[in-house]
Amino acid sequence: MRAAANALAAFRALATLPIFWAVTHQEHGIAFLWFAAAALSDLADGWFARRTRPSALGALLDPLADKILVAGTALALAVARSIPMELAALLIAREGIVAAARLAAFRARTHHPAERLGKVKTAVQLAALALTVAAHPLAPAHGPAVALLWVAALIGIATMPRYRFRG
Repeated sequence: MRAAANALAAFRALATLPIFWAVTHQEHGIAFLWFAAAALSDLADGWFARRTRPSALGALLDPLADKILVAGTALALAVARSIPMELAALLIAREGIVAAARLAAFRARTHHPAERLGKVKTAVQLAALALTVAAHPLAPAHGPAVALLWVAALIGIATMPRYRFRG
């Protein structure tokens, strides 16, 4: 089951490539299907991981795959001018900083399991990205989707001190 969880994490990270292509080519339906599959793989990954004792590699791959998915999708949305570049930069910077903190913890052979607020942030962020990916920039639903993405970014900022002072 560990192998299945790790394979799902790898899928999530690699799914960023077709998502990026579809978003930048205004193929909103295709982008949404890929994004939804990738986001749902996070749930399945967690299900497998809870049934076994997660490996150290899996504990690193799962959140790293989430960060690649979020950062890659945010970049695609900014390139396609579906979200402000500042929002994408905020999302990407936060994910990069937290990924670096997690990598440092991995190298130090320590593990910091996800906390409740981090899980809330991930759920809100994935939902907001899914809605933003699905909505054409001129559609009425696009504005609320981007607003929700700003909320997710703010929750992400609120969770950062938890990583900075650990080690």
